[in-house]
Amino acid sequence: MRDKVIPAMNATRAVADRLEKLVADDLWPLPKYSEMLFIK
Repeated sequence: MRDKVIPAMNATRAVADRLEKLVADDLWPLPKYSEMLFIK
């Protein structure tokens, strides 16, 4: 299972990272990855 799940998670992350750069901030309803990393 691990051999299938982790590659799928990595692929999903890659797509989400690209989408975060393409979609305008006012249309993106979730916190971006960089925002979650640097929340104080």
